[in-house]
Amino acid sequence: MQLVALRRSALSVIVAILLLWVLAQRRLIEAGALVDVAVNAPGTLVGLGVLLLLPIFVGSIRYQAVLRAMAKHVPLVPIFAANVISGAVAVWLPASAGVMEVMRFGLVARSTRGGPAAVSKTDLAVAGLVDRLLGMAAIALVGLFGSLYLLVTAGAGRGGGIWVIVVLTALLAAGCALPFAAVRLPQVERATPNAWTSRPLVVLARVKTALRQVELRSPAFAVASLASLGISFVSVMTTYLAMRLFAPATPLLAVALASPPLTVASVLPGNIAGFGGNQVAAAIVFGALGLDAKAAVLASLLLTAIGLVVGSLAAAILAPQVWPKGTSVDALMETERASE
Repeated sequence: MQLVALRRSALSVIVAILLLWVLAQRRLIEAGALVDVAVNAPGTLVGLGVLLLLPIFVGSIRYQAVLRAMAKHVPLVPIFAANVISGAVAVWLPASAGVMEVMRFGLVARSTRGGPAAVSKTDLAVAGLVDRLLGMAAIALVGLFGSLYLLVTAGAGRGGGIWVIVVLTALLAAGCALPFAAVRLPQVERATPNAWTSRPLVVLARVKTALRQVELRSPAFAVASLASLGISFVSVMTTYLAMRLFAPATPLLAVALASPPLTVASVLPGNIAGFGGNQVAAAIVFGALGLDAKAAVLASLLLTAIGLVVGSLAAAILAPQVWPKGTSVDALMETERASE
């Protein structure tokens, strides 16, 4: 298993390096422009760092609210610390889309072990699933709102790339909404399962089982839903402000429309500490919208660098509170398994 993970990580590093090389060859990376922004707008950089931390804090409120909707009361501080630390570690590790969730389970379980707020691995996994569904649904909803940019300013004949992004965003929104709609419907047994539909139905059934543990009509779930919208809005504004440093005429609704595919791309392999695949995705998506692809790459590089520094510093400050000195990752995972 470790050998497979090592090979996957090595492949992700190679892909990320190749992607950055391609961007450099196409003259989409300009170090001088990044240096000019750092010298001439240091206050903006600080503001972007704060905006990058804000979704982590609001995300902790969302995760706590989901747990409360499951009648599990966990303090906010250990959740916030676990989010910061697991997010920082996941960014540094290539091909690690699931690392953040696994580490968050272990850190929260360790922080609450033996106390009145102790939670099991199963409860944390369910809350994590609902947390991610809410996050993706909210960003897809914001992306659909950004489609107004297409209808109002771009026109139907602007190009197929915009319509592809709109359709994919609509499918993402429908996919996130499907489990919440299905959980309200009675279970229907299929007499003769179809090979093409059996696997998706099994996945949907598991998601429905998880959602049934959450009181969807509770005030806590409403708080989680509002927090998701707040996170999406802040994320869009952060990207928008970064884009305006290099392309001042960038429309806000275009950034909203670009957010869903960029969010999906950020969890795919092909990044080294956030560099590589994210910038290629930014160039492709913003280019499809008829905007400055070079500005999109530079904005992505800037946000990735700021997020890396801010996230790593915050993780280093919070780590002693939830990760005792000398504790290995394996020991942390053992703690997480023991809490099941």
